[in-house]
Amino acid sequence: MAEEPLHKLEEGARNSRQRCHTDLQGNSISYIDENTWKPYRWTEKLNLSSNLIIDLKFGTFRARHRMEILHKVILSHNPLKTVEDPYLLHLPALRYLDMGKTHVSLTTLERILFMTPELEKLILPSHRTCCLCQLKNTIEVVCKTVKLHCDSDCLASTIRCGEEAAVGNVEGSFMKVLRARNKSISTELIIEPEKASSDRRGVSLSAFMNKQATEEVPGYRDKEDFNMITAVPIAVLIFIIICYRFQNCACRKAAKGDNKGHIRRAFPGEGGHLGSQAMY
Repeated sequence: MAEEPLHKLEEGARNSRQRCHTDLQGNSISYIDENTWKPYRWTEKLNLSSNLIIDLKFGTFRARHRMEILHKVILSHNPLKTVEDPYLLHLPALRYLDMGKTHVSLTTLERILFMTPELEKLILPSHRTCCLCQLKNTIEVVCKTVKLHCDSDCLASTIRCGEEAAVGNVEGSFMKVLRARNKSISTELIIEPEKASSDRRGVSLSAFMNKQATEEVPGYRDKEDFNMITAVPIAVLIFIIICYRFQNCACRKAAKGDNKGHIRRAFPGEGGHLGSQAMY
């Protein structure tokens, strides 16, 4: 694991009993030592997203204190393929596991379903969730505590998944894991696809793509610039006309009145008064 970000966090977490969130996203982490988590006993949320983690080997999350209050682990946006570490899946407080934008295999999914009795929410890559959604009714009947949240795109998809046969096989390993979970685990597990991508400034991917498409339309930018160039002079001209009419009206009313002071406010040349400038 990258030493610099961990060193900084260890200084703040050592000997501290305050619950905290540990954010290690975007640090190019590719490997985690077995003794890394010793100072993180009071971590509730661990964010390891956007790193270079390919697999989680045996003992990666091993710690004497068992990270006993860690309930949320985020591993999204990693080239993650396998999770072989039982210490992660046996975390006593684990309730939320995010593996969106990873390459987790069906075998890894089976291991998660079998070894996480208290897990309440599992985020998977969209393509894998869509494959499961094609067998949504079968899966939820075999294991009543597993619920698939499928978006409209997944339900309407007609693309055949390569693993569909393995998932739907009644005697296959996936269905056996579901039946075992149904018998021994009462906690309801919700499986959802990853959310739509967005950058750190909150600009959605769809908005960015729409902007790009608009800017790529031939003549669109030229038309927009032309509209801006013509709109400004027109607005200035309208403003001048309004001011001119307003001044004329004031002059006419002043000319009809008996009080010469009003005329002097309208015409600063007589008597050197500046009231008309204020009015203008």
